[in-house]
Amino acid sequence: MEIKPGGGRRIKSEMAVFKKAKKLISFCYDVTDNWPKKYQYDFTAKVRNITINILEKLIEANKIFIQNNKQKNTFIGEMVMAIRITKRSDLQNEVFAEIEKLNYFFFEAYSMHLINLKKWQYVSGLLFDITNLLKAWIISDYKRYKFMG
Repeated sequence: MEIKPGGGRRIKSEMAVFKKAKKLISFCYDVTDNWPKKYQYDFTAKVRNITINILEKLIEANKIFIQNNKQKNTFIGEMVMAIRITKRSDLQNEVFAEIEKLNYFFFEAYSMHLINLKKWQYVSGLLFDITNLLKAWIISDYKRYKFMG
C-alpha cells in the first residue's frame, strides 16, 4: 500500500498477469479436486505445482529492482542493471516454459477425460492470456531498458 500526500491511502494496482495467474491457480485446484485419487500424487501434484511456479516466478521477476538512479550512469551501475535485467528476463522465460508444460498436461487431462472440452478451452484461454501479458511486459522492459542492449 502506498501513502498519498495528505495522508490518504491508495492500493497499488496489481498487474493483469498476476490476476490471470491467480485465476489459473484457483481453476487448477478446483478442477484437480475432482480427479481420481490414483492421479493425486503424480499428475495432480505436478499440475498444481506448475501453476504455483508460474505465479512464484512472476512475483520474483517483478520484485527485481532494475534501476538505481544514484549509479545509473556509472559503469558499475550499468553492470548491476544489466545483471538485474538478465535475471528478470530469465525468470520471465522460465514462465514461458512452465506454461508450455501446463498446456501439455491439461491437453493430456482432456485426452484422459479428466476435464471436458469447455474446461480445456478455458484453461487454454488463461494460458494464452498469461503468455500475451508476459510478452507485453517483456516488450515494455525492452523499451524501458533498451539502452542496455
